[in-house]
Amino acid sequence: MLPLINPYPITEYQPDMSHPITAYVWKDRVPETCNTARNLAIKMAENHVNSPLPSALHTALDLSNEYSIAKKSMKPLGRMPNVNTYRNRHPAYDPIALDSELRTYGDFLHPQQVIFHGGLCPSSDILGTPYGQQAPLSTTLCPQVAATHGHYHSPNGAIWIFTVSENPITPVYVFNNKGNQRLKHEMEILFASSHIIQVTCITRTNGLSIVDAIIT
Repeated sequence: MLPLINPYPITEYQPDMSHPITAYVWKDRVPETCNTARNLAIKMAENHVNSPLPSALHTALDLSNEYSIAKKSMKPLGRMPNVNTYRNRHPAYDPIALDSELRTYGDFLHPQQVIFHGGLCPSSDILGTPYGQQAPLSTTLCPQVAATHGHYHSPNGAIWIFTVSENPITPVYVFNNKGNQRLKHEMEILFASSHIIQVTCITRTNGLSIVDAIIT
C-alpha cells in the first residue's frame, strides 16, 4: 500500500513587494491558503486559470516525501508497455492488457487519499448507490488539471473529488512528473478497471459542479 499523499495546507507565495507594480496589485491583500484538497478543488472550479495556488501545490508535492515514495515504488514506465501506450497513444491501447499490467505491477492508494478527475456531472439519480466501471480511470493530484478537463464538458462539466475507501481493492499506477515524460504536469494516477464508485454529494454551480465520491 502506498503512503498517504497530503501536501495540505498550501499557501500561495508572497511576491516581492519592493517592485512598484507588484506592490500596487498586492496592496492590502493577504496570501490565500487552502487547508484541504476539497477547498482547493472548489477554488479551481471558480477560477482555474489565474490562481497562483496550483503552483504552490506543485511545490508542496515536489517536497512531499510520500509522493516521492509512491512514484519510486512504481515499475519504470519504459518497462510497462501497456501503461506506456495508454499514456502516449490514448485511446489506441489494449484495455485487457493494460488492466493485467496494472493488476500485476500496480499498488493500492492509502485509505482517505484524495484525488481528482475532470469529467461530466452525473445525474442525481446515482447518489448513494455504488456502481462499477469496466474501464480504467485517470485521476490527478492537481484539481487545476481536473478543472481543465471538466471544462471540456461544459456546460455540464464537473470536478470529481474522490476519496479512497477504507478497503481499497483497485490497483493504481502513479506516473512520474519529472524527466522527459509527456503530460507530466498532469500528476496522473491511473486506476485499473472494475473500481467501484459511490457518489455522496453533487454541488451544482454556475461553472463547474463539484462531485464528491468514494472510490474502492
